[in-house]
Amino acid sequence: MGGHRIDKNNSRKNKSKGILVMFKCVVIKKGKECPFAKKDECFFAGGHCNQIVQQCAGCSKIEVWPEGKYCSSCPTPESKWARSNCNMASHIEKEETKAVKHVDPLKASKRKMKGQ
Repeated sequence: MGGHRIDKNNSRKNKSKGILVMFKCVVIKKGKECPFAKKDECFFAGGHCNQIVQQCAGCSKIEVWPEGKYCSSCPTPESKWARSNCNMASHIEKEETKAVKHVDPLKASKRKMKGQ
């Protein structure tokens, strides 16, 4: 393969430039470069990407393929939504939480007595 080597994930890495060259998907997203693709199969759990879930509707990362709709960022969208909102979702505005400052009542009373 010339200046390339195969690493443990079966993707090619150019030795001189340190660039990771991904194989193209041969299962669902045929022709698209994928970090889980081998030469002739997918080594992701289950052997393929999973379709998007209902919470993904409206996200800009959705790709439509002949087999269905898939996320371009994550092979298992349901796992991203399992605990809370997906961290890759483009259709959800992230709420900024203001840190509530805890005031120690004993210190506050001492400051008040000092006149600060």
